[in-house]
Amino acid sequence: MKKIITLITVALTGCATPETFSKMSNQELCMGYLTKPDYNIYQKDRANELAKRGEDCKNYIEQAKVRNTANAIAKPAPDAIQNNNSMTCIKAGSLLQCN
Repeated sequence: MKKIITLITVALTGCATPETFSKMSNQELCMGYLTKPDYNIYQKDRANELAKRGEDCKNYIEQAKVRNTANAIAKPAPDAIQNNNSMTCIKAGSLLQCN
């Protein structure tokens, strides 16, 4: 019976817990924080863990930009905007990149 309740609880709440984030490396935690959209249900938990560690993720910003760009190129967001005046903008999660 305990196993069934545990499985139902995990299914309803998801697999990530604050303890999950405490076991992640700074790089893994920062990359998740920097590449997931603001509305991701775990962003607050990631932010809390980063604050506990005093980690500001500045060492991973460029790596996150590369990942976000690669993801946007591989699968353009449906709300990508193209302007015929020579500027193209692609939205990937919470990142908007224009060139």
